[in-house]
Amino acid sequence: MSVVELVKYCAGLESLEGYRGANINLAIAKFITYCPDPPVKIRITDSVHYTKWDSWEIRPEEGEVASISHIKKVLEKRLPGLTLEAVIFGVRQIYAPKLGCGVNDVDKPLAELVGVDSPSAIHIAVNMYSEAEKKTVNLPEIVYHV
Repeated sequence: MSVVELVKYCAGLESLEGYRGANINLAIAKFITYCPDPPVKIRITDSVHYTKWDSWEIRPEEGEVASISHIKKVLEKRLPGLTLEAVIFGVRQIYAPKLGCGVNDVDKPLAELVGVDSPSAIHIAVNMYSEAEKKTVNLPEIVYHV
């Protein structure tokens, strides 16, 4: 059955919907093909959704410092009505104003805050708060190019 999928690939099948997985049980002569369910979409706002496989990329403009204040500016512009609530690197919260964490470091370079020497990108988790819905909204992983 896997050979059939390889033939489809070599023939140039463009749509992923045409591919199937297969489970072959030779003990009972049972051949099962299956198609995984589509990923669950997670709602951020009415017009913005993501899946657990998604990540967002942020790149500072020429001359801008890669910092918490830059992340805040970019995300609050992209997602109006939401405010930056927390920025997490690994297991460490580097910005959480409600907890008093990192509020004086918003303009420091992000690489300095996370303690990484000359990274090309930093992977962070970000939470935002929706005042209208009175709840925290988790964003997909953010790859921040520094």
